[in-house]
Amino acid sequence: MDVLVVEDDQSNRDLMVRRLARHGIAATSAASSREAIRAIGKTHPAIVLLDLGLPDESGVETLKSIKRDPATAGIRVIVTTSDGWARRECNDAGADAFLLKPIDAALLFAVMERFGVRAKRDTAAH
Repeated sequence: MDVLVVEDDQSNRDLMVRRLARHGIAATSAASSREAIRAIGKTHPAIVLLDLGLPDESGVETLKSIKRDPATAGIRVIVTTSDGWARRECNDAGADAFLLKPIDAALLFAVMERFGVRAKRDTAAH
């Protein structure tokens, strides 16, 4: 699995998974911190796209859990949020990147490529 999308809003979650799939990136999703931790254990994604506003736990706490566990500490976590003020807290917690919503797709794919996940051409355009 390339990417785990952790987002509580179903439409945003589904949109991101579809966008990644159109670019040849295997993605799955989780709607809560608990689901995310479980999915990480099963799929071992290269990248986690992590929303901060999760229903069961703060995304920052989820980030800390991922980075604290030696089995998952190496997973790249890209925080996605509309809260620009959270950048410092996320960096301190170990975020590998921080993107503000609405997410610029070109920037997202550039960051993901830097972390070893390369997008292919948009297959839906053909």
